[in-house]
Amino acid sequence: MSIVYKCKECGGEIELQDNGLGKCLYCGALQTLPKDKDDKIQNLLNRANDFRLNCDFDRAIFEYEEVLKLSETEPEAHWGLFLSKYGVEYVKDNMTFTYKPTLHRISSVSVFDDVDYKATLKYADSISVMQYKKDAEDIEMVMKELLLLSANQEPYDVFLSYKEMDDVTRQRTDDSYLAHDLYNELTSKGYKVFFAPKSLGVGLFEPKIYSAIISSKVMLVLGTQPKYFDAIWVKNEWSRFAELIDNGEQKVLIPIFKNMEAGQLPNKLAKYQALDMANISFLQTLTDLISQSVNHKSRVNFNKDSSAEDAYLERGFLALEDRNFQQANGFFESVLNLNPHNSQAYFGKLMVEMKISKQEQIVTSNKYLDEYSNFEKAVRFADQQLKTTLIQYEKKVKEALDTQKFHLLSNELEEKSKSISSNNSSDTSELASEIQVLNTKKEEIESLINRFQEISDYDKTPEKITFCKKIISEIDLNINRKQKIINDIEAEKKRAEEARLWKTSIKRSATPLWLLFIAVGLVSGPLMAKYIVIPYILPLAYEHIDFEIPDLVFYIGMFIVGGISGALMSHWTQEKYQIAKHGAPLLILSVLVPVVSFIATALVILALALVVGLIYIVIAIVVLVIGGLIAASCCGG
Repeated sequence: MSIVYKCKECGGEIELQDNGLGKCLYCGALQTLPKDKDDKIQNLLNRANDFRLNCDFDRAIFEYEEVLKLSETEPEAHWGLFLSKYGVEYVKDNMTFTYKPTLHRISSVSVFDDVDYKATLKYADSISVMQYKKDAEDIEMVMKELLLLSANQEPYDVFLSYKEMDDVTRQRTDDSYLAHDLYNELTSKGYKVFFAPKSLGVGLFEPKIYSAIISSKVMLVLGTQPKYFDAIWVKNEWSRFAELIDNGEQKVLIPIFKNMEAGQLPNKLAKYQALDMANISFLQTLTDLISQSVNHKSRVNFNKDSSAEDAYLERGFLALEDRNFQQANGFFESVLNLNPHNSQAYFGKLMVEMKISKQEQIVTSNKYLDEYSNFEKAVRFADQQLKTTLIQYEKKVKEALDTQKFHLLSNELEEKSKSISSNNSSDTSELASEIQVLNTKKEEIESLINRFQEISDYDKTPEKITFCKKIISEIDLNINRKQKIINDIEAEKKRAEEARLWKTSIKRSATPLWLLFIAVGLVSGPLMAKYIVIPYILPLAYEHIDFEIPDLVFYIGMFIVGGISGALMSHWTQEKYQIAKHGAPLLILSVLVPVVSFIATALVILALALVVGLIYIVIAIVVLVIGGLIAASCCGG
């Protein structure tokens, strides 16, 4: 048969890991596993674990001891005994969804000195030892906090233990009414009595219960049914008190019963002197026994007002249990009318405001506790123990809300950082629109920084703020780049516009330019012919041709070429001349007209000479070919 391992924190099934540990499929906690794989041992361990998960620690201890009878070296059995002796219960944190240890049986002895804890480490493998030590450190930390709180509690004379509510009907038991009457009777005689509805108030219960058990000289265990004596929390109280007696403490445990027989008491209670409440001398006998153990009466002043406060407080918290918030608020207001400094009443009003029926539900608050005026007053008027508890609640709520807010802001940051555009368009209106979008996004990121700074105590917040600032730098870089493109485009448009304005508003006539250039061309043409072309260029040409051209032809030709050159140059220059701020300097270019004319004429003459020369060559070749053909035909004839 396959072995099913159960989680020690939530009871879920365990999945085996490669490192020899297990992981809960429900809560995800890492778990140590039994060394012995025997089915019987595993079933006993699972049974014991079920008892412990239900806070039935005595039955759990019995089952773990049965395992050790079969396998003395089983570390899980020793660990289970260790957890049960300290009353360790793992409670789900609704904010982090993890299970954290709380203790129902704190002790002045360090968990590291416990014999079963030492045995666990002795028999476990190295990997499991690391996990056991980690879990033990968490438990030791919780116990130190609880011991610190318990040290601030006032001592009691008598501890009254009983079953408050029936598990089936969820109604108050007869025991609770009898206990309330007995509490009033004993307090009227000057004894300070630990009575849960009045003594626990708000805050963590275990430090108060532990302190009361340690300080009380007498414990009264009251019951009207045998099963009520074995009720988990009742048995948890009297078994711890009995253990102190067994260890030599000078204390007295008195079972008190009604509508049942003394023989129906649990075996561990049967050895103590029990009293039947139906006996006419019950109350006198009880007070005599208490007076023998308590050598002095507590210095407690009971007056009408304080008793009324207690009564209203009790009824207020009972109304909260029934979720009758309006009625509960009325009771707490009655308390404050008697005592405006009653911190528990303010705490009750806080629970009414939050619509919660159990004080531990305060950690589910969707607002920071310092935003509630009732919370501030509860802290202001609380004693040291209650103030410590309230501050712990405040810290847990802050941690949970900061975590929630951090994740929401992180998701928002991730979404906003996705679309930081780096596209560079050439359309200025499109670029301006993109800049506007980037500026909006920059404002949003800056807003996120401010919101992150509201949770600056959260450990990962500085990292996110740095990331936000990096994004803002990228946005600024993008904005500057796009703005530069816009500026460049605008500057180019401005230059083009200025040019257009010169063309339309400052345009000057091109006639003087035309006349000057053509005149220079016409005059310089013949002069170039007389002094350069005819004396120097023609002789070169005549070397290749055997006929002469009249000089008049060159004078006329150069006259025409000069005019054409002037016209061409004035056409090339006129646009710049028309739009130039100062056109006069461009007129100087007219001196180039003769040069152009000369070059043009020289090229024409040389080209002409070259053409003529080529014609001569072709004629010579043709003549030679024809002559050769004639000679050949003659010879042949």
